[in-house]
Amino acid sequence: MALKEENRSLIPRVERDSSSEELEQGGDIDAAARKTECISALRSVWNGFWPLGLIGFGGTNANIALALRRFAGKERDGPGTPVWVSEPLFLELFALCQSLPGPSALQLLAAIGAARAGLLGGILAVFLFQLPGFLAVTWVGSMFHGVDHVDSSSTQAIFLALFKRAGMGLVAAAFSQVLYAAYSITIKTCKSNRLELTIALMSAFVVVLAPTSCAAWLYPAVILAGGLIKWFAPRTSNVTLATIAGDDELERHLPISERQGTICLFIFSVIGVSLSVVAHFSTATKRSFLFIFESFWKVGSLVFGGGQVVLPFIYGEVAQKHWIANDVFLYGFALVQVLPGPLFNLAAFVGAVMQGPLGALVASLGILVPGILLVFGLIPHWYKLRSSSVAKTFLAGVNAAAAGLLTAAVYIFMRASLPNAASFAIMITCGAMTTIWSLPVPLVILLGGLLGWVLQAMNIGINT
Repeated sequence: MALKEENRSLIPRVERDSSSEELEQGGDIDAAARKTECISALRSVWNGFWPLGLIGFGGTNANIALALRRFAGKERDGPGTPVWVSEPLFLELFALCQSLPGPSALQLLAAIGAARAGLLGGILAVFLFQLPGFLAVTWVGSMFHGVDHVDSSSTQAIFLALFKRAGMGLVAAAFSQVLYAAYSITIKTCKSNRLELTIALMSAFVVVLAPTSCAAWLYPAVILAGGLIKWFAPRTSNVTLATIAGDDELERHLPISERQGTICLFIFSVIGVSLSVVAHFSTATKRSFLFIFESFWKVGSLVFGGGQVVLPFIYGEVAQKHWIANDVFLYGFALVQVLPGPLFNLAAFVGAVMQGPLGALVASLGILVPGILLVFGLIPHWYKLRSSSVAKTFLAGVNAAAAGLLTAAVYIFMRASLPNAASFAIMITCGAMTTIWSLPVPLVILLGGLLGWVLQAMNIGINT
């Protein structure tokens, strides 16, 4: 009897042990599945973003066009290309980034990477897109380290002249993608809705006519006005509201939690305030790493819209303070325009000229981190707002205004990227490669660069 009692007393304990083991095994399986899913998502970000850093010529607008073709809507770049966000969601993210200070194209790519693989995916996307251009400008900038004046016969000047031969074709090819993106996204966003087409037209009209110096407040104002016009207009049709419906993939997996977003905003605020206080009381030299980081953090926190807008800000922080020679600064500006990546890479060039490769890293972190922290911090709060019916109506107007900004970018980009008949011919050819022959964008960009090199070498269409 005692043995039977002992056996009975053991049975529940064995069952409990077995049950707890099953729970532990189940937890291990879930953890392993989450880890596998995370690794798979990060690998997808790697595969999707690494080519963009090599072909992202042409600055902000061209990079946004590349992102649209590669990550939004249907597959256009061949089998295996990830389709991560719908075109309406892409436009919402684009409008959000245009309303924030910082490199808007890089912020948009960070948001797309985060939509795919969370915070780590966003960081990896920024790293992959930024790395090739950063390494190139750091290498060239280090060549200028300690140089007070650039002679036209110097090694640096000869290098820049050689690279600019291909640069004309690369930039013209990038412009063809901007033109295609502006057309396709305006048609698909506004459809046959007259009010939204009018908002897009008004947005483009205002931005094209306004001076560049107004971009800091004009872009956010235009986007806000588009949303308000749509919001207060009579509700005559629900056609476009359906296109603003929540993205299924984003609804199933909010990429960044509210807690993570709040932490990002807190870090942004703390670093900004701390830098201002420390820089004010510091006795370090004005060319020290502290002042390099503080100066470029200030630029990254104040510049809206990216692109050419960043030039006067960096010039005011660096060249006017005589940190580097004026002609060296202008050579750097010419260089970043013919290299892949955002024009914010000018910060890396300036940092390399002042303090070598480490200076380039400090300057890049200073100018890029504020905008990235802001977009990571606001994404979860923006996502909560977009789910309401009022927000959907407002976002329809925001998206129409954003489409107008892309249309305005055609004119703004055209002035800088099509200086002669050769570049115009390259643009038409590359546009045909994209729309008629459906060639992958990376190949189109590289062929444009090759064609530009040949036409420059043969002096065909250069002076006309």
